[in-house]
Amino acid sequence: MADEEPLIDRVGTRNVNFFLVAIYLGLVGWGLAVFFLIPIHAGVTWPLSLALVYHLTTGGLHFGFIGIGAILVPQYVYYPVEPKLLYQVTDAAMLVTTAAVVVSYILLNTSSATPLVATWLLQFALFVQLYKLYQLLFGSAQDMELFTSRS
Repeated sequence: MADEEPLIDRVGTRNVNFFLVAIYLGLVGWGLAVFFLIPIHAGVTWPLSLALVYHLTTGGLHFGFIGIGAILVPQYVYYPVEPKLLYQVTDAAMLVTTAAVVVSYILLNTSSATPLVATWLLQFALFVQLYKLYQLLFGSAQDMELFTSRS
C-alpha cells in the first residue's frame, strides 16, 4: 500500500479544484444572504448569529482545505499563482474577519456593523480565491506546469 500513487493523483487536481469552486460559490451565496439579511432584519439577533456561523464555517473550511492539502499533497505549494501577496492578504483578511465577528458577537451581540463589514470583506476574499481557482483551472498549459506541486 505504501507504493500506491498519492491520493491527489488518483482523484485528480482538476477535480479537486472544481470541488473547491463549488464549495466557494456556495459560500459566496450564503455570504450574500447574510449580507442582505443583517440590514433587512435590523435589531434582531438571528442574522448576527447566522453571520457568526457563516464566518466560522468559511474560515474553518478555507484553512481546513489548506491543512488537508499540506498533509495529503506531496510538495504542496501554498500560493501556486501570482500575485502571492494578494492571496496572502486575502488569507489574513479571512482570519481577521472571522476573529472580528467572533469578538463582536461575544462583546456586543446586537451590533450589526462589524458582522456587516466583515461579511463584505469576506465576500471580497472569496472572490479572490475563486479567481485563483479560475487561474488554476483555465490557465495555459505552460502556466499549469508552473502551478503544479511537482517539478
